[in-house]
Amino acid sequence: LSLNNIAIIYSSLGDYNKALGYNLLALEIREKAVGKEHPDYAWSLNNIGLNYMDLNNYNKAVEYNLLALKIREKVLGKEHPDYALSIGNLAVSYLNLGDYNKALEYNLLALKIREKVFGKEHPDYALSLNNIGVNYTNLHNYNKALEYNLLALKIREKVFGKEHRAYALSLNNVAVNYQNLGNYKKALEFNLLALEIYEKVIGKEHPDYALSINNIAFNYAYLDNYNKALEFLTQSLDISINSY
Repeated sequence: LSLNNIAIIYSSLGDYNKALGYNLLALEIREKAVGKEHPDYAWSLNNIGLNYMDLNNYNKAVEYNLLALKIREKVLGKEHPDYALSIGNLAVSYLNLGDYNKALEYNLLALKIREKVFGKEHPDYALSLNNIGVNYTNLHNYNKALEYNLLALKIREKVFGKEHRAYALSLNNVAVNYQNLGNYKKALEFNLLALEIYEKVIGKEHPDYALSINNIAFNYAYLDNYNKALEFLTQSLDISINSY
């Protein structure tokens, strides 16, 4: 447990190699203590998979998440939150590997399990909806992406309220899809809402705030309002310069 906690701290500090070393050691100890068919052993595999995701080694992440999934299916069954978590982790890895159809398949499965386990008004259910929306965006099915992102937005508003980072993220995702559909006024509307929330919850010196400003600049450019676009791009540049 202490090794796992140390690994979590290193992950929080962004030292993923150090975190990986402690998680690999924890895995070795847990194998000796409880064997390979135990939830704790699966948790260590899961944590190693997350470390590899943080290190952008998605093939390795898939390898460890598949091992965790297999154990969780055997020990906990297919209708358990930890099983859904492994499914979700695999979806993220496949997404980053560019296998959007495989990612979509796993995210749809995670959604089904989370609906059964948690119901439709739960953050994890909203997360699955959000991830499916991202899959459809990458598959260039923007209407379908918009459908799922609007569902996620509605749940996040109910669960978290409007002044929460997850709600702002959903607003941003909705804006992306409106932009891809050529509805730049609607995209601007949602991006401006996201910016207002980001300013309150993460402040003006955060990369996500700068990204939001950047998105708004492009919205204005698409609407041929180049003065406004330049104004927002200058703000984004100032934040980027000050962050270094």
